[in-house]
Amino acid sequence: MADVNPRLQQDMTSSPGADSLFGLADVPAAVRYLASFAMTAFATVVAVGVDSQVAIPNISLIFVVPVILGAVGLGLGPSLYSAHSPTISS
Repeated sequence: MADVNPRLQQDMTSSPGADSLFGLADVPAAVRYLASFAMTAFATVVAVGVDSQVAIPNISLIFVVPVILGAVGLGLGPSLYSAHSPTISS
């Protein structure tokens, strides 16, 4: 333990598109939030359609899909927006 140098620097640089899996970090934030809203709106339409035909007790799990897709593809902010959007609409 005496040989540890606390002043070591790591030579790490972020590559373009490192913030998201699909490389959508370069897309403007407004477009990413709009895509997040569109996915949540589509999930709402699907949930209402399924709920009117079949009685499923945990239909709210349909909203997990846009949150996960938003986190993987769009980033943290749009994912949190997508997670909060269904609570506003209900």
